[in-house]
Amino acid sequence: MALGTMGCAIISTLFGFAFPKLTQITIDRVIGQKQIELLLPVMLGLLGAFLFRDLFNSLRIRINNTFEQNVIYDMRREVYARLQRLPVNYFDPEPRET
Repeated sequence: MALGTMGCAIISTLFGFAFPKLTQITIDRVIGQKQIELLLPVMLGLLGAFLFRDLFNSLRIRINNTFEQNVIYDMRREVYARLQRLPVNYFDPEPRET
C-alpha cells in the first residue's frame, strides 16, 4: 500500500507537469502561430491531464487512508494483546474492601 501511495503521488505529479507545457503550446503555437488545428488536441490534453491528475490523487488519498487505518488497527491490536498478558494486580495492586 505504501508503494501504491507513492506511485499514485508520482503519477499525479507527472500529470501536473503537463499543464505548463500544454499552456505553452496553446500560447506559442495556437495563438502565436495561429495553428488552430492544434486547439482541440491541446484542450483535450489539458482536460485529460486534469482528470488523470485528480484521479490518481484521489486514489492516493484512498490508498493512504486505508493504509493508515490498517497501521492504527495493528498497533491497537498489539497493545491490547500485551495488556491481556499482564496480571490482574498490575491494574489493581491492592484489593479494595467493599
